[in-house]
Amino acid sequence: RMPSRSAAVLALAAAALPAARAQREVPAGRGLVSGLRIDFNNRINDDLNNLGGYPGGFKVGCTVEEERHVPDWYNTPLSPDGYLCGAGCRCEQQAYDDLAGEPFELRFKSVGKLFHGGTADNYTDLDLVVKNLTEYTPWNSSDTGRNTGQTFASISMAANSTTRFEFAFEDASTRSTTNTRISITEGFDFCFFDLDTGVEGHLQESIEAYSVTDYYHHGQKPESNEKMPAYHIASSTKTIADYICNNIDVANYMDITISDDETAATKSVSVFSKVEGRGSDNPRAWREVLLYDSDGDVDEAYAVGMCSDYDTCPDSGTSGIAEYGPKTAKGESRFDMRVATTKPGTVGRNDGAVSPFNPLEEKTCSPGATTRDSATGVYDDDDAVRSGIRAGMPFRYVMPKFICFTHPADVDHFEVELSVGVGEVEVGYGRNFLFAGTPQIEKCCMPQGLEIDFLLPRDETVSDVNMLGGHPGGKDASNSCKVTRTDNTHYYYTDEPDEEGVIWRDVADSECNCGCQCQCDITPEQRNAAAEANQSLRLRKVGRLYDGVGFNIEKTLDLVVTNTSEYVPWNTSHNGREHNEVTGTFAQISVAADQTVNFTFTFEDSDNPGEVVTIEYDFDFCFFDMDTGVSKDAEGEPIFPDGHPVLAESLRACGNIADIYHHGQLPSGSTHRMRPVICGDEVVDSSQYLRIERGESDGCVEVEAVAEGIGKDNPKNWDEVLLTRTAITGGQNPLRTCDDYNKCPASGVSGEARGPGDQMKDIIPAPPGTCTPGQTESGAGLYPNDRRKVRASLEGKPLRYTVPKFFCLTYAAPTSSFSVQFKVGPNQPGMIGYGRNFLFAGTQTTNECVDQCYEPPTPPPSPPPPPPPP
Repeated sequence: RMPSRSAAVLALAAAALPAARAQREVPAGRGLVSGLRIDFNNRINDDLNNLGGYPGGFKVGCTVEEERHVPDWYNTPLSPDGYLCGAGCRCEQQAYDDLAGEPFELRFKSVGKLFHGGTADNYTDLDLVVKNLTEYTPWNSSDTGRNTGQTFASISMAANSTTRFEFAFEDASTRSTTNTRISITEGFDFCFFDLDTGVEGHLQESIEAYSVTDYYHHGQKPESNEKMPAYHIASSTKTIADYICNNIDVANYMDITISDDETAATKSVSVFSKVEGRGSDNPRAWREVLLYDSDGDVDEAYAVGMCSDYDTCPDSGTSGIAEYGPKTAKGESRFDMRVATTKPGTVGRNDGAVSPFNPLEEKTCSPGATTRDSATGVYDDDDAVRSGIRAGMPFRYVMPKFICFTHPADVDHFEVELSVGVGEVEVGYGRNFLFAGTPQIEKCCMPQGLEIDFLLPRDETVSDVNMLGGHPGGKDASNSCKVTRTDNTHYYYTDEPDEEGVIWRDVADSECNCGCQCQCDITPEQRNAAAEANQSLRLRKVGRLYDGVGFNIEKTLDLVVTNTSEYVPWNTSHNGREHNEVTGTFAQISVAADQTVNFTFTFEDSDNPGEVVTIEYDFDFCFFDMDTGVSKDAEGEPIFPDGHPVLAESLRACGNIADIYHHGQLPSGSTHRMRPVICGDEVVDSSQYLRIERGESDGCVEVEAVAEGIGKDNPKNWDEVLLTRTAITGGQNPLRTCDDYNKCPASGVSGEARGPGDQMKDIIPAPPGTCTPGQTESGAGLYPNDRRKVRASLEGKPLRYTVPKFFCLTYAAPTSSFSVQFKVGPNQPGMIGYGRNFLFAGTQTTNECVDQCYEPPTPPPSPPPPPPPP
């Protein structure tokens, strides 16, 4: 053991943070907020990913060819078909052009907060900057950096290579002018995960950490419990030590040695991996590597089980996954495992010795029995937190392979050396080193409020009810309602087929005064009846309420949309959210041309449909792509004599509306969670896109689109409409900044003729003029001309076609429902059967929520007063 130990505090960042957060009141007597917090689970698109001069990150588009091991790719900066992105891949020149002139570094922007003591907002925002101090070759640079949905970052390393890296802390607020390093005033921890080898001991991962005061892992706990509140838990007695298990023996997984100088205040620690692993056992969040000690003051929500579960046999009586990985290069079973050792002059080369220890083999045991050192425990159905670490995978594949190093106070950087041993072939393979920080602060952070998320989950089936107005909807609807007649009468769908299979009846002929199969002025009782009759659009489990006490969801909500006036859709196959199951985070409702429809949006308990839920927190609800159709003919003359736009979208929203914001009008509150990603009126002139009025008597908001648009302009997710005003540490990942919105592109021309017959001519500047590339030209900025960063339909297109056409409403508590009137203007004369789709979503960003969780020691009682004088 190392002689010097410092406090080790873990503040666990959740893999998916809720959409709405509010700061909780600080409990009386709680201590001050101080120390370092590092959180990689935030804005990944802002990072500078150019470590060693290799463009990196999941969007870099590195292509791995079938023949990975072409020798002339290796250590070659340029090949006939592309640029080096690692030892076994190539990437397009565009990736290099995008980073031309940028420093050779990996800059994780705004991932650190150094709290200075006092209130929760007294901190310095930090970048973590990684640079290679010696030669560096990645395996695949697209794996370097961080990705959505995980709290760890990674560095990709080529086989048979060793690189020393520097991790430095710099002031995020000065990065654009100067690189100012910041000393961390308290000791802090930094951890590495999934240290293992490839088959037969090849590709051995090893680490040497310099100038550390301590290290810990399962089987070796940090000893000091001073000032050690755990992650987001409102108690000062929960510590990282309570989630480290003594019964897990890592000796078969890692060789750990420390420097010999016993008098030194800090040490160097070397770690060599010893057992095989594969990508699917890589953890992505702290919870996946933690178990809790039954003797500690713990919260079960932050670990996958108890320490005793590690040695408990599963119900199947078998622990292990057959055919876990590929066979070796010799065609032998992967389970013929070998020890990875180091020979002089090599890096982790296998010496061929067969290991008597094999954690990958299947073990048989007695179901439910707990046997010391058996390591038979597995992740169960509730514990499987992602698709890789799935139910039935043994804990031993994951948990004994991480180690944390404690660094001293008053340092502004630290250094580690990472090594990967030789592969089975000469070149082309490698490993990814996973790492994360453990925030050394006295804090809690709890979600509080309403989260609305329309993105369909991928790990379960959620069955929405898509029968708005009685019309079957969604992309899989077999009889999607669509206006197809060529006259001006309105029609509704009926189940009574004629010889062609479907009847469309004139609304005037029906007995329904608001159109058949819709509801008018419904009461709560009628709403419940309508839900039972499936006469609504019920978006299942899209809302989650958090009470600010813990991460447990207080209530899961359905959002139920019901029409309260005649509803004639354009095409009900567009209704709902199924069409967005891959990348979209919006839902939509289709409305036919020349229609005005009233809708009610109501929150109901997902577990008790029909039970209306009142939201006791403020929340935002937003509408997107508000525009018109082509309103001028080929000669540029208005199609309608009075100049009225074609197929113009407008809406009228009523309810307890406290605020409205959009590009060109910031949210009212200076700390509003969306404020950092909304541009002010000095950047965007919103009057060119939206006409917005607020009723003085009823408080309703009316919005009318005034700019033309086409379907390809439609955004699919938040990233495509947000622009960054300042560096922020949570929420979405905008593709551009506000400064980019008015920047003249390299071509000198922004926009093109588009739409039917190319009649939509929104081009800046007006032809034949041009603007000066890089200079300010109102509204001339473009989306990236790079398909790795943006969808093909938006690639290289003007930001103004999409970004300024949305707005958000803030509904004040308490709110259980709100009403919106959607209106679509008439189409061109003689063109019947068209309409528009109204897109909507809840906000998907977060507030930082930092509370004081440390309970200082109780002071000794005051001495009794002296006795009165005689």
